[in-house]
This record gives sequence, structure tokens and C-alpha cells, in this order.
Amino acid sequence: MFNQFKDSIYNEYNIYFISDMMERNNISLRETERFVHHLEIYLTLRGELNKERRIEYNLLIILGVFIFCFYPSLINDIYKERMDAKDIAQLFNIQSWPSMPEDRKRFNCADLMAVMLIRHSNLSDKRFIANIRYDEEYWQFHMDRMFLKNSAIFPQGVDGIYGVLAILKDIFLVLNLEKTPQ
Repeated sequence: MFNQFKDSIYNEYNIYFISDMMERNNISLRETERFVHHLEIYLTLRGELNKERRIEYNLLIILGVFIFCFYPSLINDIYKERMDAKDIAQLFNIQSWPSMPEDRKRFNCADLMAVMLIRHSNLSDKRFIANIRYDEEYWQFHMDRMFLKNSAIFPQGVDGIYGVLAILKDIFLVLNLEKTPQ
């Protein structure tokens, strides 16, 4: 199954996101094997990462498996929809609101996902609030375009951050073997 993932037309995006998250979290080879094993389990139960699915959905699958493997304490917070900004920052290994890239058309997907989840978490930590209005507008535009207002990736009848959280919750249920494949 993982070979099908490697051959995906979206291989570059998927692999870049996985390697970025592994590097950000200083994941060992043994931990990488654990992640790949869980990703294979999920893909076996729910289907491969493929071109029929939007790349954004594939990235959420990867993120969900990553959280399941390395940040199980976040799972309950996601179920309750009460995430803390510092926990999300730890997941993405960021110390403050990510800077807008020099090339405004290119952005790091991990930074975008971090901003998206932090913006919809308990924002008691001032390090994770945009200092510049233009910076906030930049991230909001990309969050909306890729995730929050992308009806192609949401479960039916759910949208915005609740759609993103519903996808992550579904991944956790499948990996816990609490939900059978459909």
C-alpha cells in the first residue's frame, strides 16, 4: 500500500509535508517507521492518498496520522474542540506566529496548518497572534482557499474549521478501530 502512496501524482507535496513534520519534531528512524506503519494501516482501511482526493485532504490525513502517532494528548482536545495554542505550536514546533514568506505565492503547508489550528484554539498565548494586519489577511486567504472554504474536502454538511476537525476525528476513530471503513 505504501508503494501506491509513493507513486501518487501528489508524491512531492505529501513527501515534503511528511519530511517537514519529521524534521520539525526531530523524529527518529524508529518513530518514522511507526508513523509509516500507522499511515499504511489507515490507507489500508480507508484508501490510498491519490489524485482523486484533493491534496488538501491528503495533507489532513497525514496530519491526523502524525497527531495519532506522536501527540495523542491532542486527540482528546480535538474531540472536545478545545485545543490550546501552545500544544498546536509544539506539534508544529513553532515559537511564534509564522512570518509571511518573501514570495507571497508560496507558503509552507505546515505553517499554514499551524496558523489555521492556532487561530481556532485557545489564544491565551500572545506569541500566536498576528502583529501585522496584512500578515493575518495573507494567512486567512490561504487557509480559506485550501481548507476552511474548500467544499471539495469537507464531510457533507460540515464546513470551516469544524470540517477540518471532523476529518481529523474520523482519522482517529479509524486508527483506534472504532469506525469501520465505508
